[in-house]
Amino acid sequence: MVSLWDMLCMMIVASSLGGATSSAQLAGGGVVRYGIGALLGVGLGLLSMAAMRKAGHLVFQSLPPGDASTKTPARLTLIYVAAAVWLMGPSPVLSLWLTGYVLRTVLP
Repeated sequence: MVSLWDMLCMMIVASSLGGATSSAQLAGGGVVRYGIGALLGVGLGLLSMAAMRKAGHLVFQSLPPGDASTKTPARLTLIYVAAAVWLMGPSPVLSLWLTGYVLRTVLP
């Protein structure tokens, strides 16, 4: 079974891949540009996912053991909100900028 946290972690890879391939399209398209964009997108997505999973692991370890009827800790809510914000905004934009820079440098 896949939890919400695992789903967010998988979506972060797709988000970075989307930003990188859109940068390849803006750079003029072509098989080589799309290939480089896809490789960079997957690499950046996996790095972003690793950082997100590490942050989540630290938060999940700090949660007190208790029953589910108690109030949800604020840091648990904040880590999910931060993951969703990172997924929608900074991850694809950073991937777009970095891939665009690499494509302009490697393939003028």
